[in-house]
This record gives sequence, structure tokens and C-alpha cells, in this order.
Amino acid sequence: MTEMKNFKFLPMFLLIFGIVIGSFSNTAQAATWKNLEIVNTTGKTIDAVYLVISGYEGWGKDLLGDTVIKNGKSKTIRYNADYSRFDFRIVFSDGKELKWTDNNALKLTGKWRLTVFYNTQTKNYHVHYN
Repeated sequence: MTEMKNFKFLPMFLLIFGIVIGSFSNTAQAATWKNLEIVNTTGKTIDAVYLVISGYEGWGKDLLGDTVIKNGKSKTIRYNADYSRFDFRIVFSDGKELKWTDNNALKLTGKWRLTVFYNTQTKNYHVHYN
């Protein structure tokens, strides 16, 4: 008889368990995703792009995957707009890198266009974003 009493509560337990698990999955999907267009005007190919929440340890995965951004081309990536400060890193075909971290982190709020330039006189890469 005791075994039958325990099974009476099983449907209620499963219902509550389902509601709790469902609320966690809805929270994870509630992120606000926005677009970031990266425009390459450097004269070189961009091989990799990394964008992580500022202060995150490491760079995560290359957001371009198997693709590159050739000179004069652009690529749109998506980012989680629930955060506003991002560390950003670009790796070029010549092995040089451009990055912002810590106090210089990108402040993204909405749809952004990021244009990457190369200054032939100073031999430095820089970015304009709006």
C-alpha cells in the first residue's frame, strides 16, 4: 500500500519539474541578439574575428568560422545585446592583430557597423564604429 501512495504524487512532481525546467530554458532563450557588420577596408584579408563579453577570460571561438572577410567586403555577425561592453579581436592574413580589451572595450548598444582601416604611413590598423 505504501508504494501506491508514492505513485500518487508522481504526476504532480513531473508537472512541477517540467515547469521549473521550462522556465530555465525560456530564460536562456530570452537574450536580445543584434547585428554587428564588420567592413574590411584594410587592403588585407581578415582571417578571424573574436567578440567576448568584457572581462571574459580567453577569446572563445572565431566568429567567422571557415570564412574570411576580404578587402572591400563585409560580414554581419550577431552578438548578445544584453551586454554592452565587449573585448574584440581581429586577426589579419599577415598575422597582425587588432584588439580592444578592458578600458578600451567596444561599447555596443544596438545595430553597429564597424569599419576596419589600415594606415599605410603608421602601419597600424584602426577601427571606426557607428
